Amino acid sequence: MMKSNLAYCVVHMSKAFTKLTAAQQLALQFQRHVEEGTWSTGSKLPTVRELADRFRVSRTTVQKALGELSDREIIQRRDRQSSIVTAPSATNNRNKNQIGVVVGLDPSIHIPLWWSQQIIHHAQMVLAESGYVLTLFNYMVNKPDYARQVSEQMSGMKESLAGMFFFADSNDVGFVEVFNQADLPWMSVNPVGLDTHYNYVMADQLAAGRLVGRCFAKMGYERVAVVYDDLVNLSPLEKVTGIYQGYLIEGVSSEKIVSVRTRNMETDAGYVAMQQFLTNHQPPQGIFATSDTLAVGAMRACQEIGLRIPQDVGVVGSTGLPSSMLQSDPPLTELRQPVEGVGRQLALCLLEMIRGDLRQISGRRVPSPLILKKSLAIPDSICRELGIGPVVIDEPAGQPQTAQQVSTA
Repeated sequence: MMKSNLAYCVVHMSKAFTKLTAAQQLALQFQRHVEEGTWSTGSKLPTVRELADRFRVSRTTVQKALGELSDREIIQRRDRQSSIVTAPSATNNRNKNQIGVVVGLDPSIHIPLWWSQQIIHHAQMVLAESGYVLTLFNYMVNKPDYARQVSEQMSGMKESLAGMFFFADSNDVGFVEVFNQADLPWMSVNPVGLDTHYNYVMADQLAAGRLVGRCFAKMGYERVAVVYDDLVNLSPLEKVTGIYQGYLIEGVSSEKIVSVRTRNMETDAGYVAMQQFLTNHQPPQGIFATSDTLAVGAMRACQEIGLRIPQDVGVVGSTGLPSSMLQSDPPLTELRQPVEGVGRQLALCLLEMIRGDLRQISGRRVPSPLILKKSLAIPDSICRELGIGPVVIDEPAGQPQTAQQVSTA
């Protein structure tokens, strides 16, 4: 329902993605070359002409991109044609072995934050190998002084803190100000804002949503319900935007994609919202939910009026919670959050910043795989066309689950 609001959010996000100029995008590519060692410390960069030819851009764009790197002290400009990679400052932080992780406490959330716990766990595994330990900083999300709460906890640890990371909320710049004032390297899970292009790691939700959209379009799904609790944060917004992009890529009208807003992310909220939708609308052919719990609730509402899953309605979730936490029948096809990859990349970026005495590093995206189960029956021909692997047969109770990772490029 409220389709106009959903369309507005999608358009707003599309505009946000265009905010980076060609020079800024090129600067990010150059920075990646430095970070990955392709352009090593002290090395001389190719000339402006050579870079323009290699990256197929104008010399003016190259000059502006190099100017950005010079402003960040990543390179040193000798003249308009010559630059070298700046040697990182020697760090005197050898005694700093603590990495702070900031976690918000929200009494209104009852869904287990499994995904954040897993990301922290996998980040800790990598950091521990380099001698770092995690220190937890909690704050109450329903209080306006959240940044001050964390700042006060940090004040007594100046001699031991080497870096920080947190789980970004929409336009959450308070923590960034605190970390920058403390002159600490920091990373966030998801960008702080739509136009932030540095110091974050996230699942590639846009590509993942796009793949689901292409599947639905190729399967002839005209009536699709998108179930969500908010589109304020980037992650759900990218998933929904990807659905529309998938239809656009396939040249199929997205006119009959409708939104179903819920009051929160819990299963009962998905059930109630879909029940109300079905009372006033024709059943959808496909349902895509921005969380697994919402997908399960929507599925139950469909089954309650006699709709079969997936014969009448195909359903896809997008959190990747373990099967034991969902109680889904049939098992739910899902966009699985790459918690291990996000956690590892988060830690590796922090280590790179600490060792190089950096305060900015380009954002990183980790592919989010589509895990096929029984709530969506994709024909083999479409699977082959989109490069989707075979359907995963669900594991016996108590056994570890296997998954077929699917490219979302």
